[in-house]
Amino acid sequence: FYKGTSLLFNLNEDKYLSFKALNSVLFDRNSNYHLYTNFSGTASGSTINAGEDATINLTNIGTLIFDGNEVSCTSISSVSIANNAKALGGAIYGDIDSTINIHGNREVNFTGNSTYAEAANNAAFPTAYARGGAIYGDTINITSNDEVLFSSNTASTAYSASSYAYGGAICGKYLSLNNNGSIVFSDNSVSANRSSEYTTGTTSTSGGAINVIDGGSLSINNNTNVVFSNNSGNGNDAYGAVIHASGDSSISLSNNGSITFKGNSLRVYDHNTREGVSELVYAYATSISGSKIVLNNNGGIAFYDNSLSVTGDYAYCIGGVISGKHISLDGNAEVSFTGNKVSISVLKENGDVKGGVIKGDEIIQLNNNKRLFFSNNKIASTGVSGSYVYAYGGVMYSEAEIVLRGNDDVEFSNNSASHGGAIATTNGGVITLSANG
Repeated sequence: FYKGTSLLFNLNEDKYLSFKALNSVLFDRNSNYHLYTNFSGTASGSTINAGEDATINLTNIGTLIFDGNEVSCTSISSVSIANNAKALGGAIYGDIDSTINIHGNREVNFTGNSTYAEAANNAAFPTAYARGGAIYGDTINITSNDEVLFSSNTASTAYSASSYAYGGAICGKYLSLNNNGSIVFSDNSVSANRSSEYTTGTTSTSGGAINVIDGGSLSINNNTNVVFSNNSGNGNDAYGAVIHASGDSSISLSNNGSITFKGNSLRVYDHNTREGVSELVYAYATSISGSKIVLNNNGGIAFYDNSLSVTGDYAYCIGGVISGKHISLDGNAEVSFTGNKVSISVLKENGDVKGGVIKGDEIIQLNNNKRLFFSNNKIASTGVSGSYVYAYGGVMYSEAEIVLRGNDDVEFSNNSASHGGAIATTNGGVITLSANG
């Protein structure tokens, strides 16, 4: 399927599509572009578009490639009615209660797919949404494949009063990436930009690689090795340059041979350029942000050279690498955090860093691991005269409890913060370090 324009399998009636037992399938540079005037619009799924309660099966294929497919939506209005533009699923789109199965293939490759949305209105308050640079759906199962690669996929927005970009590669509610050989997410990104004409509104991004919709779940379990490298996000509120799970959604990365997060970056900055207008800007974690986060029983986990940069009149970093409510790293062979960096720049008043590496709202548990190693994680801060940046916990900070119990070897070296160079809690918090399991 080569260089088609709006090549579309619409499953609203049949509700079932299967590609099976083929040597190779290529979807290359297909596009779905929509322009709306004086009202809101949505564009979705440039190659495969599934309606409500539909099923897509891409199974037992030698090589499955989605390369350079795009969805673009532009909404332009001159009337006093707020208009929206939505771009969903750059390659594959599944509607409510849909299921996308990518199973038993030798090679799965999503490269250079994109969603882009912009909304402009001189009379009202336009909003743009881009979700799932490669895949958007309700239930997405990527299972039992030999090799899985998501590279250089993007979700981006521009020119609006408010802009939201979620899931540079994948955005969905129930996501399973289980029992595969290797999984690689590299150079995926989310970017939200706002027009300087508007003094209110926000730009928010989440999940430079993967975004989980509120109330959902993500499982990345029982794979040979998993790598997340050079994924990124930027906006004036940004969550998870690699993975973000909204609301009460859960994240599990367990029973994998190895897991690596390297070179991922989150850039957060104040989009307002008008004099006298100030904003609070927040950054949540270069690697994983969510509510319940579990990384258990893996062969080894390494987080290194990830970077977070936040700049604003009032600037806040909530967990440099991992941020969540309940965080568990239990029973792993080795867990290392090395060379990760938080940079915060305050332009007017004060700023906070809570957890240069890990921030837990309620509890952080690191138990029964063979080795825990935290080294050379840095917090750098600058500010105008009279401003101050408060840094709590060079490695980890919790609003309630931190527990390190039953680990064979634990090392903290060359980490720093103004309050607790390695570990800190709020008033009344509890820190437990114990050799007993």
